[in-house]
Amino acid sequence: MSLIKADKISFKYDSQIGDILHSVSFRITNKDKTGLIGRNGSGKSTLFKLILGIINPYEGNIFKKEGILIGWLPQELAVNIDNSSISDFLWQSEGTLYEIYKKIYSKLKDRAQDLELKGEFCARGGYSFQARLEKTAGFFGFDESRLDYPLSSLSAGEKTKLAICRIMLMNPDIILLDEPTNHIDLSAMQWLEDYLAGLAIPCVIISHDREFLDNCTEKTWELSEKGIREFSGNYSFYKTETANLHQRNLLDYKKQQKKIKQLRRVVQERKSMAGSMESFKPRRSVKKNGGICKRDAGSQKRVRKHVMRSAMAVETRIKRMIEKEEKARPFSEKKRSVSFIPGSLENRWVIRINNLAKEYDSEYVFRGFGLSVERNSRIAVLGKNGSGKSTLLRILAGLDSNYEGEITRAPRLRTGYYAQEFENLDFDSNILDEILCGDMREESRARTILGSLNIRGDKVYQKIRTLSIGERSKTALAKIIFIRPNLLLLDEPTNHLEIEARESFENALDEFPGAIILVSHDRYFIQRIANNQINMENYGNIKK
Repeated sequence: MSLIKADKISFKYDSQIGDILHSVSFRITNKDKTGLIGRNGSGKSTLFKLILGIINPYEGNIFKKEGILIGWLPQELAVNIDNSSISDFLWQSEGTLYEIYKKIYSKLKDRAQDLELKGEFCARGGYSFQARLEKTAGFFGFDESRLDYPLSSLSAGEKTKLAICRIMLMNPDIILLDEPTNHIDLSAMQWLEDYLAGLAIPCVIISHDREFLDNCTEKTWELSEKGIREFSGNYSFYKTETANLHQRNLLDYKKQQKKIKQLRRVVQERKSMAGSMESFKPRRSVKKNGGICKRDAGSQKRVRKHVMRSAMAVETRIKRMIEKEEKARPFSEKKRSVSFIPGSLENRWVIRINNLAKEYDSEYVFRGFGLSVERNSRIAVLGKNGSGKSTLLRILAGLDSNYEGEITRAPRLRTGYYAQEFENLDFDSNILDEILCGDMREESRARTILGSLNIRGDKVYQKIRTLSIGERSKTALAKIIFIRPNLLLLDEPTNHLEIEARESFENALDEFPGAIILVSHDRYFIQRIANNQINMENYGNIKK
């Protein structure tokens, strides 16, 4: 049964010249678990907003089942940082119950009113919902003792988990998740995968996490300027199928080219035949009795005319074949590769860490941490949100000097640090100036690096604050590549990159001869890049 159906919808923002979505059609049934993929800027998040009715198409229609309840996790969370508690935020998923709940715990009521409110609360299933709220929150690490914590105390990852938790409490008919794994740790991601796998309602997931898509989806939509192409399998199925489809199209294209070449020879032969007939002069034969036979020279003209018509018909056929071929021609985009040029470093050891400790509010985030990093080290730093992964990278990057312990760096060490929250970008600067840092002599190299990340032309003069999250991510990567580092500190570098850009970045890291210390929840990325793993939970939660 169809829950949502779109028929040739088109949409563009006022600031755009062309459509971001053009004549897009799709259908969501009550059994679909779909992964929505496509390049940054292809309109994936816009499609969600159209489904939700936040914006409307200027062409086409979206049909939704009457009374359908949609749970939506936006890419940029709107979790208000105020004095609200975790409990308040979760209770808000049930508007009417939440109002009664607040009144019950308000001091401005008498005993009679209290009994009346509790009766209504019970009749509306309030206590049942409260039990479900506490149980669901516990699954995401918000046990009962934390429910009164203010939202301002939460990390970005914890806010994501809390938002997903509230969606689950809504009991929606369908769930739309826009990059749900961007800030959650591996344990929460695995829990979410298990939850979605057992979910009895449909969901559409925008994600660049290939393993997450494989584990959670059974169908794939590829969104491009041509609309939506649907594949009846997960991401790995999609990759195999598109590769096979490309090969089949390429083979058909080559066969078509061969056929066109043969037909062109036929045209040439027939035109040559017609030309020889045109220059032919008929002779008059002599009869047995000596008389001269009449010969109809016009018959030769008719034959020549027929041959020319035949040649023209074949030419028309060739033209139609070429027109059809241009539309169906398999497109192989020339990919620009991202590459690092490391600075020279002769030392075997890049950085040594001895007995490192970091304290917050009289409690150690981690303590007794030690590590020796060689030139070819590729270390993945793992652990739950709050275990100190990002803090460790900030310390190693020299941005946090308030720590205990000793850090020794190799002479001439040049560190490239990718910050998860883009804190090392000046949002008032334009892209090119941010990369160059005043060194205009290197503009050509900076533009080459940006071009390899699909930031070209006048785009390089755009202010960083006006960029999409994906474009900011690419700018941060370009800035790192530009400085020729020999140590990379990468804090969730793939979070906002589309899959194609992730694969290009992975290829560049494969060729990088320096040391890498990375924090990531992208399991595919970790497995491909890291040759060693460290779990920060082994050093944390130590009282002073």
